[in-house]
Amino acid sequence: MPKRKERLSREEIINTYVLRAISRGSDVIITDLAAPGDLDILKNSLKKAGKRLYLWIMCREKELGNYDGFAFKKIRL
Repeated sequence: MPKRKERLSREEIINTYVLRAISRGSDVIITDLAAPGDLDILKNSLKKAGKRLYLWIMCREKELGNYDGFAFKKIRL
């Protein structure tokens, strides 16, 4: 199988996460994205999808500060 020659942008990659979840009938997107910029892209992708999906972000406790500006519920495991 030939490799892709073009490179996808970060926004295109994140959009594929959302589309993959929808195509599989999932209501939850699980990700380990830590960059707040990625979260803005992901939130916009979720809005464009027009389907209510839940977002589960896995991170280390020291990375929790990255998400303080967002209204996310935090669960410590």
